[in-house]
Amino acid sequence: GFSFFFHCFFFFLQKGASGFFIIPFSPATSSIFRSGSGRSRKFEFDKMYGFEAMTFNIHGGYLEAIVRGHRAGLLTAADYNNLCQCETLDDIKMHLSATEYGPYLQNEPSPLHTTTIVEKCTLKLVDEYKHMLCQATEPLSTFFGVHYKRCWDHKLDLGLGRGSTEHITLGHFLAFIQGWRISMKYGHMIDNVVLIVTGTLHERDVQELLEKCHPLGMFDSIATLAVAQNMRELYRLVLVDTPLAPYFSECITSEDLDDMNIEIMRNTLYKAYLEDFYRFCQKLGGATAEIMSDLLAFEADRRAVNITINSIGTELTRDDRRKLYSSFGLLYPYGHEELAVCEDVDQVRGVMEKYPPYQAIFSKLSYGESQMLDKAFYEEEVKRLCLAFEQQFHYGVFFAYMRLREQEIRNLMWISECVAQNQKSRVHDTPSSSSSPMSENQRPSLPATSITDVNVDSLAQCAGYLSLRDLSNMSMTCTYLKKVAYSDSIWQRWFRESWPRQTPPATSQRAGVREAYLCRRKDLLQFKFINPVVADFYTNSSPFDHVLLDNNNIIFSQGSMIQVITIDSWLSGVNSPVTLSDHNARITCMRLFPLNETSLYRREAQNEENVLVTSSSDHSIRLWWKGSCRRCFRGHSGPVSALSDKLLGNGAGKVLASGGEDGTVRLWSLSSSGKRGQHALKATFYGHEKPIRLMSVAGHNTSLLVSVSRDSKVRVWDTNTSSSVRSSCCVGMTSVLGAPIDIKCHEQLVYVAAGSSVMAIDLRTMQKVVIATVDAKLYSFQATPSKSLFCVGSNGRAMLYDIRKNQGTLKSEPIAELDGGHTAPLTYLHMDPYKIVTGSPEDFYVNVWEANTGAKTNSLDCSHPDETSTSFGCRALAVNGCRIVTGIANYDEDVGCLCFRDFTNASCPVFNREDDHVAKFWNPQSYSDSDSSYD
Repeated sequence: GFSFFFHCFFFFLQKGASGFFIIPFSPATSSIFRSGSGRSRKFEFDKMYGFEAMTFNIHGGYLEAIVRGHRAGLLTAADYNNLCQCETLDDIKMHLSATEYGPYLQNEPSPLHTTTIVEKCTLKLVDEYKHMLCQATEPLSTFFGVHYKRCWDHKLDLGLGRGSTEHITLGHFLAFIQGWRISMKYGHMIDNVVLIVTGTLHERDVQELLEKCHPLGMFDSIATLAVAQNMRELYRLVLVDTPLAPYFSECITSEDLDDMNIEIMRNTLYKAYLEDFYRFCQKLGGATAEIMSDLLAFEADRRAVNITINSIGTELTRDDRRKLYSSFGLLYPYGHEELAVCEDVDQVRGVMEKYPPYQAIFSKLSYGESQMLDKAFYEEEVKRLCLAFEQQFHYGVFFAYMRLREQEIRNLMWISECVAQNQKSRVHDTPSSSSSPMSENQRPSLPATSITDVNVDSLAQCAGYLSLRDLSNMSMTCTYLKKVAYSDSIWQRWFRESWPRQTPPATSQRAGVREAYLCRRKDLLQFKFINPVVADFYTNSSPFDHVLLDNNNIIFSQGSMIQVITIDSWLSGVNSPVTLSDHNARITCMRLFPLNETSLYRREAQNEENVLVTSSSDHSIRLWWKGSCRRCFRGHSGPVSALSDKLLGNGAGKVLASGGEDGTVRLWSLSSSGKRGQHALKATFYGHEKPIRLMSVAGHNTSLLVSVSRDSKVRVWDTNTSSSVRSSCCVGMTSVLGAPIDIKCHEQLVYVAAGSSVMAIDLRTMQKVVIATVDAKLYSFQATPSKSLFCVGSNGRAMLYDIRKNQGTLKSEPIAELDGGHTAPLTYLHMDPYKIVTGSPEDFYVNVWEANTGAKTNSLDCSHPDETSTSFGCRALAVNGCRIVTGIANYDEDVGCLCFRDFTNASCPVFNREDDHVAKFWNPQSYSDSDSSYD
């Protein structure tokens, strides 16, 4: 009772007689007096009646005086004017020596670096903060000494969990300021842990990462992260050993560390911490709650705006944005709902102008402008921070000082960078006093210039690291950059790296090294050489049903057996193919799909890998990877006769389509777990009356599937449609004449070769147009629709057509007839943007033709290496870039052979003899070789 009377009397002396008032007694107030002098009761009384001013000085008055004294040491406008006149970093040091930064810089030798100035200024702030912590009374010393980890694990002493209000003191508030997003300790602590997480994701050496960690964000247990061998182990260590434990456990799972964008993870952690800080300040009550709630709400709103603008045009969805918005602030919740659907800066502006406190900020910006938004927000924030010093008896002064001092350090960094880079004209772009902070992470840059101000040689030096596709795109931007992209220095590097033993021909001095590179590359892709790398692989004499040429593998099937040959091992003499024998009947189809489109994908290093999918007459489909069967799909009641050429759908959850002799189309999820593929069957479509022969995914819509049955019926299925009527997913149907040969989808069209004609069908209307007719039966069909060309194989000849010249005409004529060297049906046909390859089972040569003109470039012998053998002609064909595989069989000796040729480093050109047969031209055309990315 006496203690309370003393406080009232002290308050009376401060306010004067006119300021004194009588407190009415009630049962509640009586209980306070009866409870004695307990701190918790006194704290409740202070919060209830606003008498925190009576007790604030007992625990926080000394530290408040210290921080207000530190505030007086902030640089003034006159200081900034003098700093802007400095010519060197030593001049900046000399001026700062007269300020509070002087003792920290006086022993630094010349020449100085910007990082040195920033580090020493930051060290001053750290020392000031540590001094305040040391002067704070209990329970602050115990909180940071013995129970540091416990408070993070359980949040008891912070007043956020089960802790009592008696523990909410200045020490705890300083702890939260230490953990504030942009302060030294906790902000860098988050950055350091995120750095370790990022490095682990990319399999970087953790010790190297620890050396790059910011020293202000180091903590004792960060070294334990170095022993993590994978993401799950790292996640476990974070939960156990770091101060970030509660936020990792509540906001992020170990699976998120594999897939979540690191910046999203960082923002999720900051959001969780910001919300804790806000709840903590609310528990403090009084003036601190009022002032800090306003400052934190402003920060939450600013983060919401920045997240929205930064996510425009990205894969971040509306729900993803909402998850990153804090659950308080002026914008919460209705403003957040509007921001979540904004698609440009002007829409964000429209939302923010509905809130009066932010109208002035956005009125400074022009429509569509976002570059100056950070600066406008910081100017507004500093005004609010300065106002915090106008009131007394609250903890907000500590927060305001920390923020103002850090903005001052950013200003010093800006000025130092401008001086060091001799860009003093940019110094005035930064505010001239600590009351106007700079944009976050802002750094000085060169004066506004055009790309053409940089000379060609310098740009060529940088462009030399671009890919061929990027160089092609660069050359199409403007004349100046085209000149850069065509520089000899760039193409000499490409030539040297592609063919180390070759030099550009002398004629290239006039035409340019680029032309020499592209010419040689085109010749290699068209097999215009006679000395490729050649290797033979012997098998049994069973027919080659399918052959695929993967990145470094040859995959072929004979009956129910699949064999995989690693090319590099084969060429080095290690002849040990992998045999896959899980199927029990003949393989009917083999497809390669990107690994990153399946659930087996784990990391970026696997982007170039493929998985093998096979169908068989044993009614099953199998998915293979790394020499073993990873999935087995069963559901067809008969042999599986066809697989889709691509996976259906976009993003995650792509599905595979199969067709069977039972006439059904079935969809299979490649994300299903378990080797047996249980529950993998997603849908079954009925409608075909005969076995399905061909399947292809539409080019304009990856949910549309085209299937052709043996009776020449064509159906189009919408695989996204879910209906109880099993045949209602068919959205289009037509038929073609003759037995189906092959199909090719491109954009909204599907090209179907059947009988003796090729037909184009519009998948939107199902209207069809015959674009080519042949007076004989067709045996093969290939197309490159992007170049409007397709080729068909008939009896002893192939014909090249231009799609644009045959639509709607009564009589279709090829632009070239590939006639010569073949005497039997052309059942093997390959076509890419550079070449056409034709083969027949009864001919001993495989012929190569230019794709644009049909001119013959080479003939490759596919007979048995033993001249005395009675081998047959080409029985298998696979082509990939500069490599080709042909197969032959010798039934007399019960042996087969695969011949591999690699033209990548060939050097001896084919000799063109005048009497060699060439193609017949009806209407020769010249097409530019625009597909420079083809390999």
